[in-house]
Amino acid sequence: MLLTRAVPCVLLAVALVPAGCGHRGGDNAITGKIIRYQVEYFGSPQTGLANRAMAIGYSTGEGLKEQHNVALPWTVAVGTAPAGFSASVTAQFYGYGTVVCRILADGKLIVSVRSREGAYPTVECKV
Repeated sequence: MLLTRAVPCVLLAVALVPAGCGHRGGDNAITGKIIRYQVEYFGSPQTGLANRAMAIGYSTGEGLKEQHNVALPWTVAVGTAPAGFSASVTAQFYGYGTVVCRILADGKLIVSVRSREGAYPTVECKV
């Protein structure tokens, strides 16, 4: 029975949460740690706005923030995560390619998500 439960956890750890299984917003995995978000672009730009995100939205201890027409790669540290904090970052790219978002806690990768390759790709990371 324990082996059956461990297999999905391992798959989740490889696919979405390299730091371990069961991360949910506000749990002890990020509480008290410095949160950093990253967004990168991969692929062949087909527009004059290459390597720019149309919009990036992210959560901070003070609420949600949004930036427009952002140069990539992009990174921001949002401070120490309070208890109950849900870390999240979303991005939409201008043009064609693939966008990757990451959430780090005290420099340790918590989650990384890659969009599908295509026109105006969107990606979202949550913890």
